[in-house]
Amino acid sequence: MSKVFYSCIGTNAIATKEIVCGHYGEAFPYEEFRAQSARLFQEKVQKYGMPIKPGVKELLAFLKEKGAKIGLAS
Repeated sequence: MSKVFYSCIGTNAIATKEIVCGHYGEAFPYEEFRAQSARLFQEKVQKYGMPIKPGVKELLAFLKEKGAKIGLAS
């Protein structure tokens, strides 16, 4: 994966578009790219499920047992 896309990790859609178009130029077909990326991501999730990091189920069970409030994001 390009360093450009690694720099998009943790950003929002507006920042991602600014980063990508800033690198590849304003003529880059960002909306088409985003739509195709979303479609490919959904296909992968449908086929393989959402990846779960090792230990997360045990951690969530522990936190639930302790009464912790949990917010989970992907």
